[in-house]
Amino acid sequence: GGLLALDDGCLRPDAAGQRMARVLGGTHLRDLNAALDRQGLGLPNMGGYDAQTIGGVVSTSTHGSGVDFGPFPDLVRSLDLVVAGGEVVRVEPADGITDPNAFATQYGAERSLIQDDDTFAAAICGMGCLGLIHSLVLEVREKFWLNEVRTLDTWEALRERLTVDDLRAMGDHSE
Repeated sequence: GGLLALDDGCLRPDAAGQRMARVLGGTHLRDLNAALDRQGLGLPNMGGYDAQTIGGVVSTSTHGSGVDFGPFPDLVRSLDLVVAGGEVVRVEPADGITDPNAFATQYGAERSLIQDDDTFAAAICGMGCLGLIHSLVLEVREKFWLNEVRTLDTWEALRERLTVDDLRAMGDHSE
């Protein structure tokens, strides 16, 4: 698995300038990170383990180490599912990145486009119940570097000052 061409000819014009990557659902995070890195890009948030697939971390709502970042489903802008009977369905929020007319011209009756907030919310964290994730479009960002600083403390000393504000003061990512 890996990165696919983002623009299948169906992007809305106002979505074309956003930083996004279409990724096969079975792509392991380590491979996704390497592919994004080669393009000067990165995921906004990372967990401590990179052997899962992007489809797995999205469909189970895995979170990363950033206090102010949401879980992986928050990065998803579009999702292509293979549903019962082998039909391929693209699911997006009501204001999705796909132009419905361009999609109909490109795929005809071969694929369906569903742009509905409730369906999208159910699909991105559906744990595989709505279908298999073929590919998804993720919001990405410019590549950045993490500087790791480790300190050792006791629970007793840490408990009183372990607040969200303290975690934010420590940096973008904490574990």
